[in-house]
Amino acid sequence: MNCRICKTECVKEFSAKLMKKYQVNYYFCPHCGYLQLDELSHLSEAYNNSITSSDVGLLARNNRYTEQLAPFFYFAGFRMGRFLDYGGGYGVFSRLMRDIGFDFYSYDPYTKNLFSQDFSNDLSGKFKAITALEVFEHLTEPLTTLTQLFEHTDTVILGTNLLESCPDKNYKNWSYLGLEHGQHIGFFSLKTMHFLANKLKLNCYTDKKYLTVLSKNKFSPMISVMLSLRHRYSLFLLEYTKCRMTSKISSDFDRIRYK
Repeated sequence: MNCRICKTECVKEFSAKLMKKYQVNYYFCPHCGYLQLDELSHLSEAYNNSITSSDVGLLARNNRYTEQLAPFFYFAGFRMGRFLDYGGGYGVFSRLMRDIGFDFYSYDPYTKNLFSQDFSNDLSGKFKAITALEVFEHLTEPLTTLTQLFEHTDTVILGTNLLESCPDKNYKNWSYLGLEHGQHIGFFSLKTMHFLANKLKLNCYTDKKYLTVLSKNKFSPMISVMLSLRHRYSLFLLEYTKCRMTSKISSDFDRIRYK
């Protein structure tokens, strides 16, 4: 089986039972470090609901990404302009970022936008940055999608559990495989992220576990340090950012109220 990212021949790593009934194989690419599922015929069944009932960490995860990314945008000078959350789901992250003061919009053709429904946008025009949080592990052609996103921005932020976040590298028992729902079909490593950056001539900044910033722009090396800060320090930076931005809660309410 060839890698869906770099087309190199992959090596079978292990087998598992998906959705309690499908026997599938996982293949690892020695060239770019990508781990992928071989069989995709289950996907129509897996997506009966776009967001699974087992995703109990959805709100906690959006809070964590807000805690990391709001200070990043502020200190990187991304305080003005439009932002897009690609595959934004219920619109939680867009709403949290608008609450702080960033002009965020949500795009997701498969999920109803519940929390920022008046701030939806399609993938058109230019954006200061595009986030894709818990999206790329679902994609059959991740490089194609990433290339498409860079037609609309100079900076893309990917949020996905890297292979380095798996305890003891025991991938077969890794909860992030999503065996119960079957929606996760590809898994990235630090090596994969650096491969993508080199392939598209981008700069790469990462917390080495969950969050990766790919950009045509060059940021200070401190950006990677900031993304990796412990919770109490990142919370301090988040509060600092909130104090210096103007929340859009009131202006959004007026915009909706008088439209």
